[in-house]
Amino acid sequence: MLKKLRQALDKAAQELMELIGDEKKYAEKKAEITEIEAQIERAKEALSLQANLAAQNAGPGPSSEMSRSGDFQQILRHPRSGRLKNFQGEHAEVRALRFGKFMLASVYGSTAAKAWCEGNGIELKVQTEGVNNAGGVLVPEEFTNEIIDLRDAYGLFRRYCRNMPMGRDTMNQPRRTGGLIAYPVGEGKAIQESNASWDNVKLTANKWGVLVPFSTELDEDAAINIGDYLLGEIAYAFAVAEDGCGWSGDGSSSYHNITGFIPKFENSATLAGAVAAATGHDTFAEIDANDLSLMMGKLPQYVYQRGRPAWYCSQMGWAMVFQRIIQGAGGISKDDATGRVVFQYLGFPVEISPSLPTAVTALNNKAMLFFGDIGMAASFGDRRGMTVKRSEDHKFAEDQIVLRATERFDINVHDVGDATVAGPVVALIGKT
Repeated sequence: MLKKLRQALDKAAQELMELIGDEKKYAEKKAEITEIEAQIERAKEALSLQANLAAQNAGPGPSSEMSRSGDFQQILRHPRSGRLKNFQGEHAEVRALRFGKFMLASVYGSTAAKAWCEGNGIELKVQTEGVNNAGGVLVPEEFTNEIIDLRDAYGLFRRYCRNMPMGRDTMNQPRRTGGLIAYPVGEGKAIQESNASWDNVKLTANKWGVLVPFSTELDEDAAINIGDYLLGEIAYAFAVAEDGCGWSGDGSSSYHNITGFIPKFENSATLAGAVAAATGHDTFAEIDANDLSLMMGKLPQYVYQRGRPAWYCSQMGWAMVFQRIIQGAGGISKDDATGRVVFQYLGFPVEISPSLPTAVTALNNKAMLFFGDIGMAASFGDRRGMTVKRSEDHKFAEDQIVLRATERFDINVHDVGDATVAGPVVALIGKT
């Protein structure tokens, strides 16, 4: 009903433009538009009342601060804030509830959830973009931002790289390759000219997808938990895919032709930024403070001045290298006040990614860990928002529905230096 009214309003608005020269007909059409707008408001009110009845949540309504638009009339049956894993911060329960209702409506096909979404301003927009398969539902921006925030927490590339919104499938991003030069000027002499030089970094968006199975026996009252669970599963899966491409991509179709930092350094041993560990240091347990200091010395000064240098390693690398060295020197890696682990070494943050080497065996001529600013060395292209679709056939025997979420992105690792000058990121290469 509401959809038809909105279509009628759009049509009337278009017709109004054609009647500008006819005062009488223009006034009649304007009155018609006013009536349609009034019907839309009444329809919204009716849907909101219907949604509140369908939700069947007991208790008084939430405070105005918790309500996103004044549409919430009930609070959650049981307080769950302390048990939410992925929705954190202000009004976490409400945000989880909204996402859960959206998923129940768009993926599970719940009639009650659809009515609830209509009454609470959540649009169920079908994805019909020409370059994508029709039939999916585009995740609204408010939930896309939640997923992006969580992916930032899980992954590194979307957080640290220059994120370039892509309005088309392929785009070229300007990259500065050389700067202006200040020359000495003699009295009465002309100043020698210099020019900044640029080239292009190409980004080509490709589709990535994740399948999330869940039970067909979903309860409307579990919308909060459903939203919290699905948000975490989707965000983590995409973060792993993005980091996997940025670190380990070998240029094959498995990574949509993305070549990451590890292959670039291992396939180009002559790179100035490929820092060789001391002889006999090819396991995490053998890396010492001198190896790490050498990496810091190899990183160009401009990265310290203009970038955000950090260490990048796996959890195994953090435990076996950084914590071992810190503890061996009589230090601690915990905050005295909170008791929480401080991921930091010599004043620079240590960023953990499961896509980086985890082996406890020898890593001869292999990149073990990195130091620098990946945001200065790589670009991240973001093509479009996330689309979700469901299938009841994929897990038919298990009586499960499978959620398919897709996104489109590209990563271009474009600055690793050359044989003479190191780039914004340096790598430690194990040596037997």
